[in-house]
Amino acid sequence: MLLTLTDRLGDWNPQLFRELKGRLSGRKLLLATATSVVVQGLLISANSNSTCTKYVDSIVSRCVEYHWEIYWQPLFMAESIILMLLLFAGGVYMLVADIVREQNRGTLNFIRLSPRSSQSILLGKILGVPFLLYWGIALALPLQWVAAVAAEIDLGWVLSCDLLVAAAGSFFYLLFLLNALLLPAPYQAIAASFVGCWVTSLYTGFLVWGFDSFSRRYIGDSYWKWFSVNVGQDLMLKTIWTGITFGVASYWTWQALNRRFRNPSATLLSKGQSYWLTASFQIWLLGWLWSFYAKFMDLTELNKFAVMLPVSIVNLAFLLIIVGAITPHRQILVDWARYLEASLPTAKGQKMQDLVWGEKSPIGWAVTINLTITSAIWLPWLVAQVGVVSGGKVLAGMVLSANLIWMYALLVQLFTLGTNKFVTIRTGVALSAVIGLPSVLFSVLEVKNATLWMFAVFGSCWQFLPEASVTSIFFSLLGQIVTMIMLDWQLRQQLNELGASTSKELLADVKG
Repeated sequence: MLLTLTDRLGDWNPQLFRELKGRLSGRKLLLATATSVVVQGLLISANSNSTCTKYVDSIVSRCVEYHWEIYWQPLFMAESIILMLLLFAGGVYMLVADIVREQNRGTLNFIRLSPRSSQSILLGKILGVPFLLYWGIALALPLQWVAAVAAEIDLGWVLSCDLLVAAAGSFFYLLFLLNALLLPAPYQAIAASFVGCWVTSLYTGFLVWGFDSFSRRYIGDSYWKWFSVNVGQDLMLKTIWTGITFGVASYWTWQALNRRFRNPSATLLSKGQSYWLTASFQIWLLGWLWSFYAKFMDLTELNKFAVMLPVSIVNLAFLLIIVGAITPHRQILVDWARYLEASLPTAKGQKMQDLVWGEKSPIGWAVTINLTITSAIWLPWLVAQVGVVSGGKVLAGMVLSANLIWMYALLVQLFTLGTNKFVTIRTGVALSAVIGLPSVLFSVLEVKNATLWMFAVFGSCWQFLPEASVTSIFFSLLGQIVTMIMLDWQLRQQLNELGASTSKELLADVKG
């Protein structure tokens, strides 16, 4: 019957059929079932105790009646953690190991040639590779629910935990699959399983957050708010909010994974997708800070500006990830520059549209739009918090931060044009030096000039702005603008040279 079901699945998803065909043998199913049952038995044994209630009088006392007591609440918690560990660490290991093995054998490229869509192939991998693990977990779920009922634990909370574990598991599966495609190293599977163990410990704390072990009910957390919604107080709101968060994160990770699987040389995201991703992330992040400000309305102006430092650091990391996701490879940029050189002047009318939306063009305009989206979401609310009088300094802080991120992005683009085979490592080292070295040097040399700090050190503007003079702000902005013009000119020159030289070579070949 089970094999007949797999045949029907083959019509819907051939990749899923391929994965299940090698795993649904009677022996493997029996082994997975036996393992699940034995582990459940060991858990029950470890969380129970038997005492003798009646002895028979004889030379050696012999017990004829036992009282067996099961500690249901510890049993429920232990099984829940083990199931989560298996799902996060075990499932991730299986998926990553399978992808790495397919890449090493060369069969992954063969699968890419399949007429089926990449979405269908990836879905077949995710559902089929860890199927025996899913089967063992499904067999253990009834014991979890029985233990919850016997321990009088709120079933709504149990259902919420199971749903959120499934949502988080889906996201981490997609994330680690994407990482395996980007870095197909032999140790990926083991490293991913260790990360899965760490995630299990963190996520366990998140799930029990707000759960009272004495009343065995979810009592909530009144401090957890998103915008004006008290998410932590209500279990349903917590479940919906967390589920949507993982759902949106899974959607964008799926987009990147699908593009990378379909075309290994393509960017992880299109420029249009990066705009939507930036907007959704900034709204999500603003909701957190909104509630924080609501709790501490009596903050001084200095502290209100200081709160933006960690937010700006988070945005720096996020936007650098966006830069990496939309930056095309060197050869793609060379082809784009050659196309412009060969098509001028007819290509001039389409150049701006290509810079904004095209996936093969430089990222300068795309980064500018992402920074504009970020500023447009944050600026009105920040001005409302600090007042109109300090609104100019808030605007200056946003511009100073955006300029530095834009410069970092252009540096990434310039290093991408290099021919060194270690260009990724070299770019990472250089970018880390540009971001971190100025603050280290200024600290060692005890530089206290606000202009230099705001010009070169990311995030320092939020510390200096409350007391900075207009002159310091002006010269910091002026220095950044001059540097940006120089970087942009260097990028244009390099692209023009690459396009011109390549076009001349092609024309020479044609004449020859």
